Amino acid sequence: MLVSDTSRRKVHSLCASFLTVFKSTFVLERRGTVKCSLPVKKIRMDRTRTLFALSLSSFVINLSYGLIMPFIPLYLAAIGETVDIPIIGSIGIATQIGFLAAGFMISRAFLAPKYGALSDSSGRKPVILVGLIFYGFISAMYGFASSFWLLFIARFFQGVASAAVWPVAEALVADTSSEEKLGRNLGLFMFSMQIGWAVGPFMGSAGYYLINQYFGLGDLASYRALFLSTALLSFLSAILAHLLIHDPKEEKPMTIGEIGKTIGIMIIAPTRSTKSLAKTARTPLFKKPPILIAMYGYAVLNGFAFSSIFPLMTIFLLDYYHMSTEVIGVVIGLGSVVGMFMNPLGGWLSDRKGRIPILWFSTLTGGFFILLLGIKMAIAWLIAVFILRQMSMAIRMPVFRALQSEVVPANKRGEEFGTVQMFFNIGAIIGPIFGGIVYDKVINLTWTVGGITILGIFTLYAMTIGLSVISLASLTYVYYREQGRRRAEAELLSVIEAPPVSVGVSNQEPISITVSDSLSIE
Repeated sequence: MLVSDTSRRKVHSLCASFLTVFKSTFVLERRGTVKCSLPVKKIRMDRTRTLFALSLSSFVINLSYGLIMPFIPLYLAAIGETVDIPIIGSIGIATQIGFLAAGFMISRAFLAPKYGALSDSSGRKPVILVGLIFYGFISAMYGFASSFWLLFIARFFQGVASAAVWPVAEALVADTSSEEKLGRNLGLFMFSMQIGWAVGPFMGSAGYYLINQYFGLGDLASYRALFLSTALLSFLSAILAHLLIHDPKEEKPMTIGEIGKTIGIMIIAPTRSTKSLAKTARTPLFKKPPILIAMYGYAVLNGFAFSSIFPLMTIFLLDYYHMSTEVIGVVIGLGSVVGMFMNPLGGWLSDRKGRIPILWFSTLTGGFFILLLGIKMAIAWLIAVFILRQMSMAIRMPVFRALQSEVVPANKRGEEFGTVQMFFNIGAIIGPIFGGIVYDKVINLTWTVGGITILGIFTLYAMTIGLSVISLASLTYVYYREQGRRRAEAELLSVIEAPPVSVGVSNQEPISITVSDSLSIE
């Protein structure tokens, strides 16, 4: 079949777009034949290598986090410092831990949108790399800290490093994933994070025992040696990230000068607006598309709901079931270990069944099991329900991030991922305070209905599940309304742009397109 000059120009345009997007080459051969050569194998390799490097970095950082965090209360006790805060007065170790958590959340919430916007304009890899290096120095600072306030400063700046790594890394996973495997890849990334959290405490206990027993160091010195070892892990992850991560925006390998320039920009980022960092026009918050506002609402309410419950789990198991510390650790650990395998499954299911249906499945099943925890039951049943709850909730993590990737333009993923993290952290700052107040009010309340004992904490669980359902219902409504609008626009454009039908004979030579590998790039 012969084609016209118009069709020939369309083929040239197609190849030119490949040249721009995939760094491909095309050659106009004799007789009008166009040959497009796409480096499909290299693209696949870069994507796989990048996902592996990001997942490995996530694993190492969370391994370090899980390794040291269980020992922070013991570290504070070993320091033995009396901490006085104006107005509040002297605070105990439990309150000190609360302040450490708040310092992390505040810095992360403030800087996540800024570093995300910076990654949109300057590239993901430089921001991630600087964040990983910063993690290393902060981990070393834990080891040298000799007072509560030095630990607070370290925890605050750890939030800064976290703001540079996690939203940007998630955006890069989305950038380098095909649409068919977006949920799966984000699930694998979340899976690596969960493994680090699960394995970290076990490695920390083993490391502390070896340092304390075989090297003869005291408790305080053993903790410090353990913290310093996490700094080495962080620096190792930075080196691996530099060698393996491929950033589509990176035209050539990074130099020391470029890393130094990125460090300088990140240092002054808190004083600059998100708009200037992104170097693009920025829409005011309440003028953004309804789908983004719905996602912000979903994030803040889920951050609130999650943090209202999770920090109280240890106290709940202690007060209502009188478990020992060792048994509580096993129950929570089992839930985390089993739950982490649901991250890849959740992402995989959302690729095939849709994001919203899987979000509803996770929210409703997880909410059901949380409500069951508010009913007095045998220990064996309690452990089973707790694990099922962890599994249900773990499904949701990659699915929501995949949904973000779908509705956010690629050139603003860093900023929007960071903004969603900011709203989640705002909820996570308020949630523990609300949860603690309600818990203290209902701890001694019980009701008996049909022979079933309902614990007072059931009221807290019911409130948090209600907020989760309301936020997801709002997101669902806006999402499907937006999808309908986009379909209508696409149908209208197809009618407007449809060319007139004409019949004619052209004397042009036939055009063929030869591709070096399949166009189905994964």
